[in-house]
Amino acid sequence: MLIFDFDGVLVNSIDEVTVTAYNTVTDRLATGLDQLPDSVPNRFQRNRFHVQVIGDAIPLMRWCLTAPPAEPEGILPRKAYLDLVDREREPLQDRSNRFFSMRKAFVRQDREKWLSLNSPFQPVWDALKGLGPENMVILTNKNRAAAFRLSRHFGLMVAEDRIYSGDDGVGKIENLERIHDRFNDPPYEIVEDSLANLKDLEAHFNRKGDRWIHPILASWGYTGPEDVEHAAVLGFSVFRQADLIDRLQRKLTY
Repeated sequence: MLIFDFDGVLVNSIDEVTVTAYNTVTDRLATGLDQLPDSVPNRFQRNRFHVQVIGDAIPLMRWCLTAPPAEPEGILPRKAYLDLVDREREPLQDRSNRFFSMRKAFVRQDREKWLSLNSPFQPVWDALKGLGPENMVILTNKNRAAAFRLSRHFGLMVAEDRIYSGDDGVGKIENLERIHDRFNDPPYEIVEDSLANLKDLEAHFNRKGDRWIHPILASWGYTGPEDVEHAAVLGFSVFRQADLIDRLQRKLTY
């Protein structure tokens, strides 16, 4: 059974996430990258791959806004990023809820501008349209309303109840357990651009020699500079869009 992450696999939401993270930290309502300080979008987007749960985009954005101008524009070391997260006093679920609330405010303020900051990854998006809504399952840390709205806007007719989301602080391990309870169709091929998420899922579901999941790293997503090499060392599959399209075509011929 194929299961798809959303941001970084199906939809490129990096610009919208950047603006919404900025709004959440500053309590403003910017609607475009041009309204952010000059260095912030590039700095945040280069380090977006660190973030697994969206509430952790808040300490990352705060660092982007407060780091000295002379701070190198390179990649924040993993330990330094984790130190930022560890220093947070607001619970992760509360941070995520604030982010989702600010996203809703953005949509109310200017729905068309919000939509314009998102775009489907092509050609894999059009290939997915042929899969049929009864075969689509999405496992995401995004809020369900946003994932559903974007899917329908760009022509993917996924059923809303097949989007397993990060609402109410539910993580991917818990959601995959819900998917298994509903469909009971292992092994699950998880297409995901976060190597950290894949490692967490693999460690939880493939313990004691069981092979419940087959981790697949989407190399076109928000991956870190060494993630492809690390995924290969771990024995995970690494897909290009063409590889996923080939896998979809084989699924449709079964």
